[in-house]
Amino acid sequence: MNKGSTIILVLLLLCACQTQYADRGNKKSNHNFDFIIGSWKRINEKEGKETFEIWRKKNDSTYVGTSFTLKDKDTIWKENVILSPINKKWYYQVTDAKKTATNFALIKSTTTSFTCENQQNDFPKKITYKKRNDHFFAEISDAKMKIDFLFAPLHN
Repeated sequence: MNKGSTIILVLLLLCACQTQYADRGNKKSNHNFDFIIGSWKRINEKEGKETFEIWRKKNDSTYVGTSFTLKDKDTIWKENVILSPINKKWYYQVTDAKKTATNFALIKSTTTSFTCENQQNDFPKKITYKKRNDHFFAEISDAKMKIDFLFAPLHN
C-alpha cells in the first residue's frame, strides 16, 4: 500500500468513527407513544360527568397530556402529564392541581401499549394505556382496586 492510499484509508476510518459517535448523541428514542396523540373523551364516565384527555407530541422524546373532568360545565378535576425520559429512563410524570408531581417509571411498552408504575404512591401504583382500534383503554390500579377508562377520539 502506498503512502497516499494509507492516508486515504486513515481519513476514511476517522470519518466513519466520527459519524458513529455523532449518531449516538442524536439517537432518537426507541419508544413511540404516538397512539395517544389527539383529543379524547371518556365513554365509560359516570352520568353527569365528562372526562377528557388531550395529548400532543412536543418533540421526538416528549409527550404532553392534560386530563380533566367536567361536571355541569365546571372543572372538578385536572392533571397534567409529561411522558418523557429522565436520565435515559422513561417516566409518566403526573402533576395535579396542587402542583404536586409524581413519577411513574415505564416498565413495559409495545407499539400500542405501555405500563408505568410507582410502588411508593398511595394510589394508583400502576398506570396502563392500550390502543384498541380507534379507541384507547387506560387503567389505574393497585393490588386491591382498579379503575378502567375507555376513550374515543373527540371529533369537533
